[in-house]
Amino acid sequence: MATSGSIDWTTTRDEIIKAAYRLVVVDEDFAPTTNQTSNASLLLNAITKSYNAKLGMPLWAMGTGFILPFTTSYSTNSTSGYVTASYSQTTLSLAGDTSDLTIEVTSTSGLGNGYFIGIEADSGDMHWTTVNGSLSGNTVTITAALPADSAIGKNVYCFQTRLSRPLRVIDAYTIVGTQTESQSDVPVRIITPEEFLEFSNKTSEQ
Repeated sequence: MATSGSIDWTTTRDEIIKAAYRLVVVDEDFAPTTNQTSNASLLLNAITKSYNAKLGMPLWAMGTGFILPFTTSYSTNSTSGYVTASYSQTTLSLAGDTSDLTIEVTSTSGLGNGYFIGIEADSGDMHWTTVNGSLSGNTVTITAALPADSAIGKNVYCFQTRLSRPLRVIDAYTIVGTQTESQSDVPVRIITPEEFLEFSNKTSEQ
């Protein structure tokens, strides 16, 4: 039996609603009104949620994201934290001093006004802020001043949009290396909540 070869077929909520109404009214030209669509949407949402509760049906879409370096506390929700679908990485081309509001980077590719930007300090801590204003050559103005010194070659990360809170992590890898070095992906073992609770020290590397 031949197959279509398509792997990206999708449908919309309204298309599902129209198909359901057409089964009832037996009219291929039927188009539901706004109120009919709203009522059917409410019912469809309730059915979907009941499937999730009774059958454990997952309601998420699979995707790949990056958790960028951070220092201490961390959140993966859509209003804080540093999880994104794509990012740009560069380095400081000129040392940054404490209280500087501008930095010099090797490349401004992928940077833009309002983007989130993280600068690595000499201590290894990350300073996260935003790009403030248009770029001038390789000079980047930042909203919050550097809290510590950063030497030439320290990493700089930049991205535009945060991902929504992940519902489940299937696989994870640590990217070892920098932009100027050979990078490799090191698998990370995903543990259960029960395993995490058994750790006597949850703030240090195990």
